[in-house]
Amino acid sequence: MHITLLITYKNLPQSPQYTAYFGEWVFEPRLPDRLFNFVPTQDASQVEFVPRQ
Repeated sequence: MHITLLITYKNLPQSPQYTAYFGEWVFEPRLPDRLFNFVPTQDASQVEFVPRQ
C-alpha cells in the first residue's frame, strides 16, 4: 500500500507545503517482543515526574 501525506503550514507566510510518500507500508508488522525490552545503560538515572493535578 502506498500513502501520500500532504502537510500545509498555514501559520507561515505563503502556506508552504511538504509532501511525504510512504511505500510498501506494513500495517500489521510481525516484530519479536525482544525489540521492545528496555535495557538502561549503566549511567542511566530515573527521572521523577510531577504528578497530574
